[in-house]
Amino acid sequence: MKINFERLTLFAPAITSIGMSLVFLWFGFQQFLHTTSWIGFIPQWIIKYSPVDAVTLVHFNGAVELVFGFALLFGLFVRTTATILALHMAHITLIVGYDAIGVRDFGLVVATSGVALYGPDLLSVEQFLFSKNIFSDTQPKAEPIPANMYAYTPPPAPASQTPVLSVPTSPTIAPQQPTPPVAPPTVPSGF
Repeated sequence: MKINFERLTLFAPAITSIGMSLVFLWFGFQQFLHTTSWIGFIPQWIIKYSPVDAVTLVHFNGAVELVFGFALLFGLFVRTTATILALHMAHITLIVGYDAIGVRDFGLVVATSGVALYGPDLLSVEQFLFSKNIFSDTQPKAEPIPANMYAYTPPPAPASQTPVLSVPTSPTIAPQQPTPPVAPPTVPSGF
């Protein structure tokens, strides 16, 4: 069975969106499950000037990542959600600085920004709701999934194997006589 990758490209934005949401969900859950491991990532100046303790900061950050991670996973308010997550990761990237973790976080910022620029994908709840015109009269940007997406279409035959169709001539139709050439009009010499 041959896979038609052109049709599968419809799912590329959905895969990116789901993948990024799983990254944020993992980080959010980890900040609740292993809070003390995450306290070391908070810069000391934030702890010094914050009115709450470090554990509360980690839990707040984890809650933000969980709420927006689930919103991105289900495709709710995709542009807004992805923009907030991209800005959140950009802030973390600036705090971490230029090292292996900072470069990784920069990649997450770029991928999440791409999700924000694309907007709702084929699998998002927002796409489904707007395609049914529940909230808006605007039509979605993404196209619906074609019904025959997984149907195999054989490639066209090479030109050397294409049959030549011959049209039989009817004996009652006489071939057309060529029309004689027409002389161009002459322009009087007074113009």
